Amino acid sequence: MNKKITVSVIAFLIICLSVLCCFASVEYSPEATGGETVYIAGNPDLYPVEYYDSESKTYKGILPDVYAEISKSTGLNFTYIRTGSENEQNRIAVNNQADIISAHIKGDVSDISDEISLMSFNNNGEKLEICIGFTNIADDNTKKLVKNAISKIPDSELLSYSLQATILPEKNVSIRLLIILISVLSVALLVFIIIAIKNKIKSKKLMQTKLTDTLTGIGNEKYFEQNYRHYITPSTFSLYYIIYFSINMQKIEKYFGTTEAEQIELYAANILSSSAGDLDFTARIGSGVFLCAYQSPSDEEMSKTITELLGKLNAYKETFLEEFHTYFRAGIFHPDSANIPFETAVLNARESYFFAHQNKLPYQFSTKDFLEKQETKSKQQKKLADAIKNNEIKLYLQFIVDAKTGVIKGAEALSRWHNPEDGILLPDSYVNAMTSAGIIEHLDFYIFEKVCSQLEEWSDTDKKDLWISCNFTRATVSKSNFFERFKEIQNKYSFEHDKLIIELTEDSLADNKEVVFQNILSCKKLGFKIALDDLGSGYSSFRDLCDFPIDLIKIDRHIVAKSVTRRGNALLAGIIKLCHDLGMKVLCEGVESEKENTNSINADCDYIQGYYYSHVLPYEESDTFLLKSKHF
Repeated sequence: MNKKITVSVIAFLIICLSVLCCFASVEYSPEATGGETVYIAGNPDLYPVEYYDSESKTYKGILPDVYAEISKSTGLNFTYIRTGSENEQNRIAVNNQADIISAHIKGDVSDISDEISLMSFNNNGEKLEICIGFTNIADDNTKKLVKNAISKIPDSELLSYSLQATILPEKNVSIRLLIILISVLSVALLVFIIIAIKNKIKSKKLMQTKLTDTLTGIGNEKYFEQNYRHYITPSTFSLYYIIYFSINMQKIEKYFGTTEAEQIELYAANILSSSAGDLDFTARIGSGVFLCAYQSPSDEEMSKTITELLGKLNAYKETFLEEFHTYFRAGIFHPDSANIPFETAVLNARESYFFAHQNKLPYQFSTKDFLEKQETKSKQQKKLADAIKNNEIKLYLQFIVDAKTGVIKGAEALSRWHNPEDGILLPDSYVNAMTSAGIIEHLDFYIFEKVCSQLEEWSDTDKKDLWISCNFTRATVSKSNFFERFKEIQNKYSFEHDKLIIELTEDSLADNKEVVFQNILSCKKLGFKIALDDLGSGYSSFRDLCDFPIDLIKIDRHIVAKSVTRRGNALLAGIIKLCHDLGMKVLCEGVESEKENTNSINADCDYIQGYYYSHVLPYEESDTFLLKSKHF
């Protein structure tokens, strides 16, 4: 029974609506002539109170009819601006581009100086009001005339304006019957308006859910993209800067916990959204990643804004962030036209963020010059990756002797790039580029596998007692999956593990110490030895020498070179004694002269490496060198 009644009511409302739409719609858009003109920002989708008809390209509904009646009584000319299916009331109100902000739910539009409530109703216990608002540019006379005109319209008459225009009673129809019919239709229309508005609110909330980040409550990537396409226009693009803020949330979660990590993101979302202006927009697009579009008159002003924001963002748990070298950084892209696709703008901002992150900068602008350099760098990265893939990187060896006997005991594995275009290139020309490109670990493990193969080849020969030290950079050894990949490679080869020394650069101990320590310890448990390269270049501390399981210390060649002076010789001897007291062997690098060789021996070092004994040789020539050497 209830279902039948509901169907009947709906059918009745549809009939009423059909009558309303077919006969009572009032088109309103062209600017009138004569009298004062009042500009209106209409609501294109508050059907049937006010809506935009795309076919006729005019506003229709109850309110256009009301404005027409007010025009008759006051002489004001009402003109809708920005006709279209997209609601721009908020934007128009902020920019003071109209006198009246027409049909809207109270509270939905900001920067309104005064409002008239047309009707109210309850929506799930929440009181909602449909209003007409005045902006700051509406003069007092206009406000007064409109308010007075609307106040004189009874509620029933306001609701039946659109109906009255459709009813043309004949003389033989009683006035009483006509009044009853109008009253019934008015009530039906009121019910329909309330249902329609509730559905509209429900639909709006559903859309907001789809555009909202569930953790922080600000917009998500879809929201940002929608706003980007709406606001980045030919008249505004020069004002906007797209900013990519990010922090290593994975590291924060690991050392600080998920709950605290979420608090940091909530804190960041609040800082960024509260700093946004009326025409700015902000979104969270991933874990620890935020996108912002801020307006600014110049790069200099934007630099000040970003510096201030980064200061606030990194103020949260500042001690923790400093300890683990984890900070918010930013990449900034300034569109040079309105035709820049959303994806390109985000990519450019992200590219500049990665540059800032890798170079430990607070932020980086993605300028035309910067993008050109990044493109060149990208091409170089591909060449470097192809060099490894095409076996253009070759294994080289430099042999190492026992300081007391002069007998060859081992060698250091080095690399050279046999570039088809530029010839043989030294590591300085490609190692830094590989590091910044994020592919240095490919080189490290590539050479490591070559070393494993060489040791296996030597294991059944007269060279079986020789060891080889193999370099691993900080970026590689600080990865959490380092040992897994290390073990996978060494398992493919058979040789005595103590014949391979894992050589770490001094800066490897500077960051991610816990990860590095665990990786080193795991390798030690398999029987591999650990060497620390370039002691004295400024990264390691005495605490590191105590804490890390190091077997061999390689003293930087600059310290060895200074040993020709009295103070330099004392420094060299002091370092060697300290290392011996800690139970470590010592190797002096870069020995090139008789004097340096003598000083290194007198300082009681264990091994010597340098041109004085051996040049850097292709591994194919190593057998020949050993056969001819008086030291083997």
